[in-house]
Amino acid sequence: MPRLNANPLVLLLATTAIAVFCEFLWLNWLQTTEFCFTDLFISGQARNIKPDPDIIVVAADDQSLQQLAGYAGRWPWPRSIHAELVQGIEAQRPRAIVFGTVNRYSPGRVKSFFAMVERWTKPWGIA
Repeated sequence: MPRLNANPLVLLLATTAIAVFCEFLWLNWLQTTEFCFTDLFISGQARNIKPDPDIIVVAADDQSLQQLAGYAGRWPWPRSIHAELVQGIEAQRPRAIVFGTVNRYSPGRVKSFFAMVERWTKPWGIA
């Protein structure tokens, strides 16, 4: 039987390459670390950027959610509440509204939201 005379450096490189390959394909053991470094990098870059005065961010924090709980209910809010929010912003005549949230609703509960989006986008020919 032939004896394998492999250089330790070659074995180390091959093992590392296989581990990296496995990590990228399906292991994701380093994903949390990657997210932490990405957050650190982005927050460092953001400190050097002046905000655009024409952009307004509307965010809901815990205190806002508690204050609106009597009117809107518990988070996640129904799409109709989001539609009212967008209509209020629309009244200010912005050039654009970018709306982002994560909700899981059945198709029957989203009709009012999509009806509002259609009403708002139709005059500009946005599909």
